[in-house]
Amino acid sequence: MKFHETAERRLLTILHCDVVDSTILVESLDAEEFLDLIESFLNGCQAIVERALGTVAAFTGDGFEAYFGYPVLSDSPAADALTAAIQIRDALVSNEFELSHPIACRIGVATGIVVVGEHESAAMGRNLTAFGPITHLAARLQSVAQTNQVFVDEETCKLSGVANIFNPKGDMNLKGFEKPIRTFEVTSSPSMQSRFDYSAVPMSLYSGRSKTMDLLAAKWRSVEQGYGQVVCICGEAGMGKSRSIMEFQSTLKGQGTLIYRFQCSNQLSSTPLHPWAHNMSLLAKFMPDDTNEEKREKLAVSLEEHYQLSEPHRELCENLLGIADSNEDLGAVSLPEKTIETLQIQLVEALLARSSYAPVLVVIEDIQWMDETSKYGLKTMIEQCADKHVCICLTTRPHIPLFEDADHISHIQLERLSKESVNSIITDLAAAKSIVLPDYLIEKIVQKSEGNPLFVEELTSMITEQPENWADTSLLAASIGRDSIPLTLQASLLSRIDRIKEGKTIAQIAAVVEENVTAELISEVSILSSDAIEAGFEALLSSNIMQRVSRGRAVHYEFRHALLKDAIYASLLKDRRRGIHLLIAQNLKLELEHNSSVRPELIAHHFQQAGDWGNAFGFWVTAGERALRSGASSEAVTLLENAQLHQQDAEQSAVHTHELQRMHMAYGRALNAIQGVAADPYKHFVAAVELGERLADTALTVAALDWQFGIDFNAGRLSDSRSAALKLRTIAHASNSSIAFVAGSQSLGMVNFMQGQFEDAESVFEEVLSKEKNLVSGMHCFPSMSLSYLAWSQYILGNSEAAKRSADRAIASSYNESTHAVATALSNCSYVYQCLGELTKLESCIHELIDHCEQNGERMYLCRGKILRHWIECRREHNPDGLSEINYNIDMLKEAEEEIELTYLYGLLADLQLFFGDFSGAHETLTTALALADKNQELFYYAELERMMALVQSKALGSNIGNDVLHWQCAIDTASEQGAKAWEEKANDAQRNFEQARSG
Repeated sequence: MKFHETAERRLLTILHCDVVDSTILVESLDAEEFLDLIESFLNGCQAIVERALGTVAAFTGDGFEAYFGYPVLSDSPAADALTAAIQIRDALVSNEFELSHPIACRIGVATGIVVVGEHESAAMGRNLTAFGPITHLAARLQSVAQTNQVFVDEETCKLSGVANIFNPKGDMNLKGFEKPIRTFEVTSSPSMQSRFDYSAVPMSLYSGRSKTMDLLAAKWRSVEQGYGQVVCICGEAGMGKSRSIMEFQSTLKGQGTLIYRFQCSNQLSSTPLHPWAHNMSLLAKFMPDDTNEEKREKLAVSLEEHYQLSEPHRELCENLLGIADSNEDLGAVSLPEKTIETLQIQLVEALLARSSYAPVLVVIEDIQWMDETSKYGLKTMIEQCADKHVCICLTTRPHIPLFEDADHISHIQLERLSKESVNSIITDLAAAKSIVLPDYLIEKIVQKSEGNPLFVEELTSMITEQPENWADTSLLAASIGRDSIPLTLQASLLSRIDRIKEGKTIAQIAAVVEENVTAELISEVSILSSDAIEAGFEALLSSNIMQRVSRGRAVHYEFRHALLKDAIYASLLKDRRRGIHLLIAQNLKLELEHNSSVRPELIAHHFQQAGDWGNAFGFWVTAGERALRSGASSEAVTLLENAQLHQQDAEQSAVHTHELQRMHMAYGRALNAIQGVAADPYKHFVAAVELGERLADTALTVAALDWQFGIDFNAGRLSDSRSAALKLRTIAHASNSSIAFVAGSQSLGMVNFMQGQFEDAESVFEEVLSKEKNLVSGMHCFPSMSLSYLAWSQYILGNSEAAKRSADRAIASSYNESTHAVATALSNCSYVYQCLGELTKLESCIHELIDHCEQNGERMYLCRGKILRHWIECRREHNPDGLSEINYNIDMLKEAEEEIELTYLYGLLADLQLFFGDFSGAHETLTTALALADKNQELFYYAELERMMALVQSKALGSNIGNDVLHWQCAIDTASEQGAKAWEEKANDAQRNFEQARSG
């Protein structure tokens, strides 16, 4: 077997020993006599090394190099190496080896992470080879030591478990090392250490957590009285967060409590509603051999029983779990009827409603890995549970930002156990094996476990397994792994897996898989036989390294402790890790072909860890599109940012051009949904247009160009948006594409309208609605967008009845298009109804718009809806309090750089300021609006702004605003030039009223 196939990343202590003045001995002794002398010396040293559980890796002429911690198992390699070093030195001083001539030595010892493995053959006298800086450091420390001195580095000193045998020698500049090395001389030998095996251990005593249990019990009593509670248990890994909840849950047996469990995942922290999906799959009891149809049937029954969801919500759950009847091209679909955020609200409400039948315990573990969408649901659940028979128990790691405090929220910080509690656990675990531990061993466990229940359990199990080896012990560990592995446990954890030869390969693969480990998956990604896999899992189970989790006929395996999993993962060479990641990714990729519930982000993760950027890129894009399709825009951004890590490579590969185009489209849409124009989604749509043209794909080019138009239009860049509209019309003419014609014509009509060309706008809208009267496109909000702008054009041109009919048709059509189309139609038609004075329709439309936007995450249209709502309330109630809210929402639109229609919205604000007699405020508002209209050439409301400015100045005669009323004529002239009869009539009427009032 080749070196790379067996080598591992391990924490190793290396001892380097060399004879002092060997040249003098060579000159003074016969060659054969010298050979006998050195051979006796090396044989004696090797015996000492092996007694200290080390291995002589190589002989170096008159010296040698020894490894401690590999391949011979040791839980205290640093202490073992120091013991061997001092014994060798003392043996030479006392001539314990009975050498024919006196010999002195120098010894260096260093500890650190290396790559180490065995050779196929002991070539050149070397049985083992380690690669890493410490191999050189041990040799350099030996070279600077004086006769019969043992020099060690700081890591060896720190991890040996003793403190009174070292004499600091200061920082030394050693050859080959840039920074000075802190060095210590070993003055005496540490006591001999024992090494112990691990074995299955019983559940340890739950001790030292009485306050935790008392608090949970008190909170539950409040829950029983109808006062909901939230308890967040926080602590480091191994502190017993899950155990605390398990113990509390056991006290509720037989009480009819409804229990809902949710598990967050570090791999799926960007997957929207993963904890809910996990919960649904558990409740539905999916089996591995279930077809998607069978899963849908089970899911329907489960959702009806637990959440009473309607059909649209059940369909979204199917999408969420990847078991929907059909999966559309994710790059070419609009948001679903009910977004994932809406679904979550319904799930939360249904879960809380269950508390009317029986008390409910909700357990959510590892919320530090919760996705952004689920965090919103958790916040809602916490806010709404206060008056219900519900207890929410959360677990999290330290230093994770949580939520604001409230009267019904409690926090429990699990601190390290007291010495008394640790003693109790140790005694209880030992008694389960009919063992009474001596006091000095109990004290050693207390010291090394540092009050962490996991460490207490692990160390006690190790010691009680081999009582014949009891002796004082120092435990070495290292900080390696995906998470920081506790120093006091690393060597012990790895020694456990080293002893399980039948299952070691399985454990290594499982550590890479991380979750949902099955015998079938191990078989797919390894060459192990089914018998070997079965025997390996049994060995891992009996050693308490893994545990079996049964879900009906489905069987999964999990590591008993995440720290053990991370330690195993960290021990693998990077090439070995990449190889396993690649096999897993390929297996999942094949599974995805017949099982749509497989998460593309998991496949992407494994391909990325395998170094296969091409496949990783494609699956990150697919994952982002799936999240976007479900309305989870925040998660989509995170997933697509992973794809962007490989953008430069993709740009240099023609193979990935289509995926690159999809990435830009999805990322642009996600950014626009979250932050609007300010997030600069525009550049992504520009790139998508270029890529669509490169691919000669009309559909892709049109979709990207349409979004490019939308960003320009919403930002008020009307000249640029006109260019995009004309380009779409050109593509339509060249390709005879209905979609391109609709997109281009609708866009051109919108620009014409905004620039005050109302007759041209009306003509374009009537043309496209006539030619494509049977086409419905949710992606382009057609025909609702064209109808709503046609309605506004008709009103301004003086045809109010036609405007009402078009507005009504626009809203009705939007329901058959998309959620986004509903938002745009309700918003645009609200403007029309406001201008028409149809206040009843306006109020109904606004109410629906706000509800719709809140449910579907349409933040920009939500701002517009709130402005209109406050306009109505201020006028109806004669109360100016709503003016501040209008200003706030206008500022929100400005911050997002959504400048389109701001002139109209400023007009609403000015109208209210006039209504309340705030002429100075109205003058300032209108000045801002007119300047914005001039900047963007957004002229559709220009005549009205001039009319209101004239009214402001007319009503403020004698004030500091002045008495220039020439704006009347500007308003009338502008309206006349535009053919805007509605605006012209209002301006003429207002001027006549003013003149009459002044003359009277």
